[in-house]
Amino acid sequence: MGGNAFTSLPQEAFPRLPPELYRTLKAYFTILLQDLYTHVAVPREAPEKEDYGDIDFIVCAPKTDCSHKDIQEVLGAVHVIPLQGNKTSNFAIPITAQYGELMPVNGVVYCQVDINVCEDVKEWERICFFHSYGDMGMILGIVALNVGLAWGANGLKYPHPPHPPIILSKDHREILDFFGLSFDRWSSGFVTQEEVFRWVTSSRLFDPSRFSSAGQKVKPVRKMYHNFIQQVKGLDSALDSLPTSQMSLGLDNAINRRDEVRAEALVHFGKKSELEEFLQQVRTRETVKGIFNGHNVNEWTQLGGRWKSVKLVMDAVREKYGGERGLMDIIETEGEEGIKKRVLEASKVLETT
Repeated sequence: MGGNAFTSLPQEAFPRLPPELYRTLKAYFTILLQDLYTHVAVPREAPEKEDYGDIDFIVCAPKTDCSHKDIQEVLGAVHVIPLQGNKTSNFAIPITAQYGELMPVNGVVYCQVDINVCEDVKEWERICFFHSYGDMGMILGIVALNVGLAWGANGLKYPHPPHPPIILSKDHREILDFFGLSFDRWSSGFVTQEEVFRWVTSSRLFDPSRFSSAGQKVKPVRKMYHNFIQQVKGLDSALDSLPTSQMSLGLDNAINRRDEVRAEALVHFGKKSELEEFLQQVRTRETVKGIFNGHNVNEWTQLGGRWKSVKLVMDAVREKYGGERGLMDIIETEGEEGIKKRVLEASKVLETT
């Protein structure tokens, strides 16, 4: 997850790890970290990898007040990039002896260990899931994006810019159920990339036509994701022979489907009323602002651009009539004149104090 974080050290000092050595080091470091944290795991690796770079640990629930210095000493790291809070810190650990005959250059050979400290067990489980099987999380994120949702390590969200997204769920089991994906199948494990791809494409919300349009943007360095795109193109090859009119119809259907899924998600996760209430608040705020603003108050009170005085009048009106909701009630019953009347009354009171 941290990539090659130690840019001050030569790249050849961090050689790729053969599978056997990777597994040995992972098991060894796991035991060491279990002395510090209750929950320690490495997300399930991408299938069919020939070698490995970093070892990514996800941890939570420290057994004591655990500092970066403590972790450094336990792991035997000589270089550290510490980050506070719920972020990933990087540790460079000499493995010259373990690397043995495989060492490609003279000098010290390191293994980079990245440690992501989670806030609680739920977040730990969620991140372990989303970062499992290589690019699986990225692929699931695109499946969600194609139906107008945002799925990441922090859960599933309902975007509605320019406003903040609504969190639909942080429980990956609930999210998988909505997408029609089997958690039990994921739990049983994937031996090959093909098995991961078959599982993802079994989702009721998977649409190969939406993936083919994004395929050209994929960087070959993301090998598993690149392989997935190539496979999806094969599933969707029939689109290439469709007339333009039919392809446009397909796009219209995709847009309609997107709107349907977004609406379904709100109901499924019990967030429809939350969105409606939020949008009502936005409409109220905009309506009130359109009438009860500095420009109008300055004009009504003839304060001549004395903006501090304008602000005092507006603050007094807000406080007396219950903020935006109270002002909206006045607008609905009396219109702009009702607001103007209250502003002038407040201005007169302030003049006499």
